[in-house]
Amino acid sequence: PDQLTVAMPLPASSLSLLLLSPRRLAIPASICCYRQFQTSQSLNKNSGKPRLKTIPVSNASQRVARGSAAASAQALLNLTPEALKKKIEERNAAEAADPRRGRQPEAECHLRDLFEPRRLPLVEILRRHREFACPEMLDNPSGQLYATCLFDMTSVKQGKFMAPFSKVIRLPHALPESLVRQHTVIAFCSSPELAEDLKAKGAMDAGGADLLGKLETGVYIQENFDYVICHPDFWPSLLKARKLLKDAMPAQKSPQISEDMESALMLYKYGIPAKLTQAGDLPDRAQCRVPFGLLDWPDYNLNENLSAIVTGLLNEKPKKSNREFIMSVSVTCPPSDELFLLDWKPYTIAADSSSNAADRVAPDTADAVAASAS
Repeated sequence: PDQLTVAMPLPASSLSLLLLSPRRLAIPASICCYRQFQTSQSLNKNSGKPRLKTIPVSNASQRVARGSAAASAQALLNLTPEALKKKIEERNAAEAADPRRGRQPEAECHLRDLFEPRRLPLVEILRRHREFACPEMLDNPSGQLYATCLFDMTSVKQGKFMAPFSKVIRLPHALPESLVRQHTVIAFCSSPELAEDLKAKGAMDAGGADLLGKLETGVYIQENFDYVICHPDFWPSLLKARKLLKDAMPAQKSPQISEDMESALMLYKYGIPAKLTQAGDLPDRAQCRVPFGLLDWPDYNLNENLSAIVTGLLNEKPKKSNREFIMSVSVTCPPSDELFLLDWKPYTIAADSSSNAADRVAPDTADAVAASAS
C-alpha cells in the first residue's frame, strides 16, 4: 500500500495528520492498526465532499470477467456431491489452520498478519465511523449505515444446502423515504369494507373478485406491484391467478397470507428487504446487505434497528440445526472503506425469545423457499 495509517487514540481533528509514508519512516508495510484512512480515494478533488469510488473497466475486461464467472459457476454445477463436499472441507481446513484464528491483540497498534480481526460492540463501531466522517475528513455526518451478514447455509439434510431466501423486516425506526422507497402492495380479501380500509392505509389496490379480474384483463401486471398479501378466506380463489402472479405468488404459510391484513400491509409496504445471495463459489455460504440507519442517529435507535435485523434473520434458522447460522456481521458506512466486525452475540437472546414465542416453518422447506421468491 502507498499509504499507512498509524492509529492511536487522538481527537478526530488530528486524524487527518495520520497519513504517513512508510518509506520515509522505514516502517514495515505489514504493520497495521485498526484504522486505514485513505482520503484521496474518498474525497472529490479535495473539495471536502465524499464521492463513491469508481473503477474504470473496459468492455473487454468485463466480457472476460463474465466469462470466467460463468465458467466457474458451470464447473461447480458439474461437480459430484463428493467433490463438492471435498472442496468445502478443504476450505474449512484452510480457515481452521489460519495462525491468526483466536488471537486478539492487546495493543491498538499491531501486526495485521498475526491477529484475528476484533468483534466490536456497536457503540465502538459507531464512534470509529463518526471519527472518519468528521468535517476534517469525509465530512459525511449523515452517512448511511449498512449491516452485512454472512450465513452458513448448510441444511439439516446431509449434502444439502438451503436456497438463498428473501425476508422483509420492519425496522422500529423507519429510514428516510429519500433513501429507501416504499413498496407497492395489492391486497386480496372478500370483505369490501376491509378492502376500502386497506386502500386508505396505503395499499395500491385491494379487493376480491374485482381485483382478480383486473389481473386477468391485464390492468395490473407483475411489474406494477412489489408484493401480494391475501386474507386466508380468499386464498382458494387466489390460486386461480398463480400463472398471472408468477414469482409474486405468495406461499400459503408465508406472512403474506394473514388474517391481520393491516399488519401485513405495514410490513410489506414499509419493511426493508433482506435478500440473500451466494457468497463465494461454494453454495454453503450466503450473505445479505441491509441498511439500518444514519450515522447521526442516536445510538439507541441504531441498536434497535440492528437488533430487529439480526433477530429477524436468526428466526430463519432451521429448527433442527445445531450450526451457527449467522457466521459474522460487519458494519460499513460508504463512501468509507472501513469495515468493522460486530459482536452480534448479545442479539441472540432476543432471537431465542422470539423463536420460542411461536412456531414457524424452517426456511429449507418448500413453502418457505417459495415465500422467499415472492
